[in-house]
Amino acid sequence: MVFKDYKFEQTKKLSANELNQMYKQLKKTDKLELKLVEDEISKRTQNHLKDFAKNNLEVKPKNNPENKNDRPSY
Repeated sequence: MVFKDYKFEQTKKLSANELNQMYKQLKKTDKLELKLVEDEISKRTQNHLKDFAKNNLEVKPKNNPENKNDRPSY
């Protein structure tokens, strides 16, 4: 049974068991959708950071040993 397209009025007619099943399925799919969105945001952010670093060569990479003393430690 596909619950994603159910309207509120239709859910009133479902049994408690069906509602629990619906809740679990929606929770699972929503988590998956949230994860996909988070992954896309992360990917875009990393691409923007790489482009920024490429276009701003004065920004020194932290993991480069020769720049170790140029950065403040927090």
